[in-house]
Amino acid sequence: MGRAGWTLRVCLAVASASGTAASAPAGDDAGEPIVVEAVHPEGLAAALIGLFDGARAPHPAAALSRWKRAGAEPGRLAKPLEAAIAVFNPEMAPEWKALDGATLAAGLDPSRGSLRWRIHIPHDDGSIASLLTAMRLSGGSDDEPLGEAKLPVERLGSGSAVACRGDAGLDVAASRADLERAIRGREAGRIPRAGGAGAPGVPGLAFRIEPAKLPEPEQANDATRRAVALARGLGCRSLDGTLAVRGDAIGLEIAGRLDPSSPLGRGPGGRAIEPAWLALAPDDAAAVLCLATGDGPGYWDALFRLADRVDRAPPARAGMAPLRTRLALLTAAAGAKVEADLWPHLRGLTLVLLAHPSTEPTIGLAFHMDSETSARVLIEQTLPRLATLWGGGRGKAGPAGPPGEGKHLGRVGSRPLEAASRGSTVVLGWGDGVLAALLDAAEKPANGWTARVEREASRQPGRALPDRVGFLQPGRVRIPIKRWAGPSPLEESLAEGAPLVWAGWTRGEDSFDRVEWADLKSLIRRFLERIPLAPATR
Repeated sequence: MGRAGWTLRVCLAVASASGTAASAPAGDDAGEPIVVEAVHPEGLAAALIGLFDGARAPHPAAALSRWKRAGAEPGRLAKPLEAAIAVFNPEMAPEWKALDGATLAAGLDPSRGSLRWRIHIPHDDGSIASLLTAMRLSGGSDDEPLGEAKLPVERLGSGSAVACRGDAGLDVAASRADLERAIRGREAGRIPRAGGAGAPGVPGLAFRIEPAKLPEPEQANDATRRAVALARGLGCRSLDGTLAVRGDAIGLEIAGRLDPSSPLGRGPGGRAIEPAWLALAPDDAAAVLCLATGDGPGYWDALFRLADRVDRAPPARAGMAPLRTRLALLTAAAGAKVEADLWPHLRGLTLVLLAHPSTEPTIGLAFHMDSETSARVLIEQTLPRLATLWGGGRGKAGPAGPPGEGKHLGRVGSRPLEAASRGSTVVLGWGDGVLAALLDAAEKPANGWTARVEREASRQPGRALPDRVGFLQPGRVRIPIKRWAGPSPLEESLAEGAPLVWAGWTRGEDSFDRVEWADLKSLIRRFLERIPLAPATR
């Protein structure tokens, strides 16, 4: 079947392993909360190959072949990864058309919380069916026929995944019960489809997520219970999105519909971040996250209800007092009044991760208050009193220093925690030199992060500045690569590239988020220039 067959076999084998523990009840036809649909995948494959234009190798498969012939160490890349890379070549890109309209529907078993999934492929040209036959012959078997039509069922490998071929296409599922649900739903006209936030028909992946359809499992572990509680508690009716390659950028767009009581809501008109909030982030920061808080006490009530729901999701914690009450009692014991001095005056937060491949990450956090007076109260009273909870702070002795000077708040995890104020912003630095780095960045006249925020706003007419933004520079964080000492060619190339950018807006019951990684052609060109490649062959 060639390279494509091997890759599809790997993907289905992983899916089969994921569904080994799943046994979904056959009577649940409410529909899965997650549906992913392939839209013109041959166009997506061509777009990904197009990112190699002008590089030393014309496509990923050629780069892999020439790198291995150049004397690459055996075993450096895992076989599944090599198979996935080999699929992306011009000769095989048209074969992806067989997956056009294919859908993956996934959810959780209501009783045990295990994964359940099913795949429907309506336009298989026989390649995938042949792959499934090969998997059945490699440790699989023929299963009992399905339904009155006696549809043949194949069990794939040694797992519980099964497949069924019919006139309407090919169906693969985690278990026989999921396969029965898929066939029954298709016969009744209930075919899962995905929405899309981007332009219709754009090659890529479209998906729909409906958190309300997530069951609350009866016998799940604590992590699964908390994840479900978080998803349902966000108050999001649906999320429709697309993942696509446009030009030399790969982007994810998500449009959401929120309930009026959702903690994600920002109130009428919303509240946007201020570009000046990002002035504290040095240009070489590994990651930056900036969030604007909502308006009024209703926002904080909803936010704490969500946090409490997640905290008390495990049965062992169900009888505990509300999280907000416990937090208020703990801080009051230290003499801090967060309910009066912090939450009502907080307008936004900026989190900065400073990292280098050879050092441990350090963190900076900025509280953006509504006035200089509230910032002064926070740094002179609230934070020093909270610091006594971990053995820091100035206690009751000694007068307070000038608010602009750095204050030592003790040590957390063997690292110093320091604070300083600048206008209506209070800055915390955890680690040696972190506070000084953030304050020095604020003194510089130009800042790359601020310019990126303004650029994102200009791309969304009518939405103004976003409510939330995030940036990630992958090359600033150590990437462990097998048998590669020191900075790898990938790390060096990423360090010179553009960051991943996230921007989000919420207005009333509508939300929109976009994640984009641009300038990928330059990134690929730089990476291929740093690795050994054998001469091209015919």
